[in-house]
Parts: sequence; structure tokens; C-alpha cells
Amino acid sequence: MNRRKFISSAASLAVLASPSVRATGKNLTTSSRNPLPPVKTSSGTIIGQSQAGGGRVWKGIPYATPPIGDLRGRSPTPLHYQHSPIYAFDYGNEAVQVGLVPSDDQKLAGSEDCLYLNIWSPAVTANTLPVIVWIHGGGFVQGSSLDEPFDGSVYAQTGEVVFVSINYRLGGFGYLMPGRYEGYCNLGLEDQMAALRWIKANIAEFGGDRNNITVMGESAGAMSIGILAGTPSAAGLFDKAIIQSGGMRPVWTNEDRLIMQSALCQELKISENEIEKIFTLSTAELNKAFINLAAKSGNPLMGGEAFHPGIDGVVLPDHPLKNVRPIPLLIGHCANEGHLFFEVGPKTLTSGLVSKVRDKVGENKWATIQDTYQRSADQPGNQWVIDLFSDCFVGLASHRLALAVKEVGGQAWCYRYDYNNASKLGATHATDIALTFGRPEGTPAPLPWTPQTHLLSSTMRASFIHFAIHGVAKTAGVDEWPEYDKDTLHFVSFDTSVQLKQDFLGKSRRQVWENVSIYAV
Repeated sequence: MNRRKFISSAASLAVLASPSVRATGKNLTTSSRNPLPPVKTSSGTIIGQSQAGGGRVWKGIPYATPPIGDLRGRSPTPLHYQHSPIYAFDYGNEAVQVGLVPSDDQKLAGSEDCLYLNIWSPAVTANTLPVIVWIHGGGFVQGSSLDEPFDGSVYAQTGEVVFVSINYRLGGFGYLMPGRYEGYCNLGLEDQMAALRWIKANIAEFGGDRNNITVMGESAGAMSIGILAGTPSAAGLFDKAIIQSGGMRPVWTNEDRLIMQSALCQELKISENEIEKIFTLSTAELNKAFINLAAKSGNPLMGGEAFHPGIDGVVLPDHPLKNVRPIPLLIGHCANEGHLFFEVGPKTLTSGLVSKVRDKVGENKWATIQDTYQRSADQPGNQWVIDLFSDCFVGLASHRLALAVKEVGGQAWCYRYDYNNASKLGATHATDIALTFGRPEGTPAPLPWTPQTHLLSSTMRASFIHFAIHGVAKTAGVDEWPEYDKDTLHFVSFDTSVQLKQDFLGKSRRQVWENVSIYAV
């Protein structure tokens, strides 16, 4: 069952809080498989399998040495060459999961040995093909490339691209393992870069073009990509980016990062002088502390987001928005992002994020922001509150990143997912995943897969593939997809019909955020 599912019931929250354990893929046999010829890589010889519907797949490829034992809490290290074949038939371990709704009785799921990737390639590749690398979401605390919708065969079987998905460290293991070196709060980000280095070094052996790599992700995966676009050490690892419900947030200040380290020590009842004791604790003991921190995250410091990248002077020397690179960017979000969270939680996020922004901007500015959203609301009731949260979460971040890329000489195109039939809650957060992968059964709410839905799914996917190939946005239904800029603010609306529209934030709402700190929202 896909852990990113929402159902409007209390039972669904229990599912979100307690991810199920996945079987791992330690591949030792070729029985009942359709093995492919061996592929030589920097890690060793890798054997995948052919797919019944056409195409080739390699699952559970290790891209780094497992970050366990003495490597716990350290940057990912290259995998030593494996002299025995790696049978890439099954997915590798997912990362240790915290859960979007932390629970005292949450069972341990996942493993610290989680640095694996998966590759789907067409059955025959006469030439090297553009590469799409998928980075999953899940609030930096849960999710994996194993999740139901993220089967890359739907892309590879077009014959136009090679598709890759990756796992990376999550929760405190990825973003709050202190003590061994200064970049501890960005281990998950470093894992993503390590995967991209492996892909760049080896993807030609799988039919991919190492000089035409597009990173693509949703939610925390999209936020990771936004941050990577402004991470100096990620320069040259990818060529284009497709961001779905993300941007260059959230990012800890250096001061807040240190406060979080102290909070973890308090949770573990150790002094900061005894920080090395952390590395002697079991996975379950550490994750319990991380779960407890997440449960307390609905305050102005954490803003409902206890684990994520931050300024450390090593991986992120400054806020990534100050170092953004001029890459081709396709960025979009859902029309009603926040509706999901207000319906099913977590409340630590819906209340926490707003309290954090309020604390950062001050009471006078906050009063102005609230008044602006109330006055410009086009629906009655508390929809303006959901709109405000949605813009704090991804709307403003999308706008800022698109303009930042343009300002440094890059190209940016924007879209909004407006398909109201996406779920019972409309076009809310994560409901676009179904159409991205053409898999209605693996979504936050299973869709009636009507001819209209199928057509929109095909249209969106074709747009993403075209961008990955050419680095220019194009879609059926619109003669020309203009770039996003501060004067015209054009974006494409993916709905029952595809249309060109302007200004997804609205003038008054855009203006009220001007001069607000990038650390506030």
C-alpha cells in the first residue's frame, strides 16, 4: 500500500503514521527471472531483467557504501568495486521512516542501509537517450522509490528517455545526525548528489546520455531539487529540472540548525559534550527520538517541518536562492495544495508553518498578510486560510525560484495542476502524481480513470518528456508556452482543457510578500 495515500478517515492517519516494512532486494539468484546481459559499471557488473511489456529494468543498484557502522552520520562514500555480479532484480531497502503523522506506537520501518537506485530503459537504444531522475517526496521523513506509482516503465517504454529513481536518507538520519562533521544536517541532500554522480558516471551503459540529465520530483523531492539548483557542489550534476510542488524551501538558518541539535540532545538526555554517544544507539532508539521531535514540531522554530536541509557552511554555505544556477526549469504546483493537509493532517504542519511565518515576519506584517488574503478570497469561509498556507508551503516558493532562475540568465516555465476531478478534495497536494505516472491506483485517492483523465495524463507526461529532451516547455492545447517573468507571469493550466493563464498568486498576494525574508517562507 502506498504510504502517500490519503483517505478522509482516522484510519488513514494511522496508516500514514505507521509505514509498513518492505521486503528488501538482496539479489542472490536468477531463478524465475529474465536476466539481461551484464552491464559493466564503476560499482561492478550489474545484471537486470527484461520486462514483459517491453523494456529493461535494473532495481536495487547500490550507488554508495551503506552508511552504517563507522559510516553512520557521514557523507556518502563511493562503493568499492564488487567482484561478484550484482543481481538487480528487486528494489533495495527504503530509508528509515518517521511518518507524516508521528505516533508513539509507530513500528520501525526501513533501514539505514538505503542508498539504492533503479533504472528503466527501452528494450533497444540505438542512441543515448535523455535521462529523467525521479526524487520522491514525503516531507523529508517518509517515502521511497519503491512506492506504488513510481514505476518508471511508463516513461522508458515510450522509447524516448531512460528513467531513474533513487532512495536517500530521511528524517534525522538524513538531516539531523550531529557530531562527526559540519555538514551533518544535509546528509540526505548529499545522498542525492552521490546518486547523481553515479548516474552521470554510468548511465551511458544503460542507454542514457550523461550530458542530458533532468531531475524531477514532487513535494520534498521537488524541494530538494530546488535546493540542489542553488547548491554549489551540485553544479554539473544535472542539466534541467522539473519541480512539482516545491521550491527552495525549507532551509534552516545556521542558528536554528544548532538549536535543533540541542533539542535532539535533550530528547536523548545526553549533553552536547557527549554527542558521540548518539552513534552507539540502535536504529530504533534514534528513530524514536526523531519521532518525538517531529511530534513537537508544530512550533515557530520548526514550523511543522522538523527535518530538512540547512545552512552548514559546507554543503550549503548560504541560502540556495543566493546561488541559483541558470538552468532550464519547469515548475508547477496544485491549485489547492493545502486542502489535503487541512482535511487529514498533520496539524503540526498546518498550524506550525503558519506560526513560523508569523513569528518571522512580526505581528504588524502578519496582520497585513492576513487582511490581504481575506480581501482577495474568491470563495467564502476559511478558504483564504488554506490559500495562505498553500502559498507559504509552495506557491510563493515556485514564484520566487522561477524569477530567480530568470534573473541569472536561465529559462523558466510555470504550470498549475487545476484538474478538479483529481480527488474528492480537488486538485490538492500530491494528486498530480497519478497523472505524472499514469497510475490511478497508486495515488492519494484512486481516480476514476476516464478518457478525459487518460488524455490529461498523456498530455502532462508528454510535456515532461519533451522538456527532458529539448529543455523547452511545450504542450498540446497551447500554441506557445511563454517563459515565466515578472511582467507577464504566464503559466499553463492543466485541466479538462489545457489553457494559458496569468499570475497564479494574484497581484495583491504577490505584493504583500515582497521584502519578506527567504527564511520566513
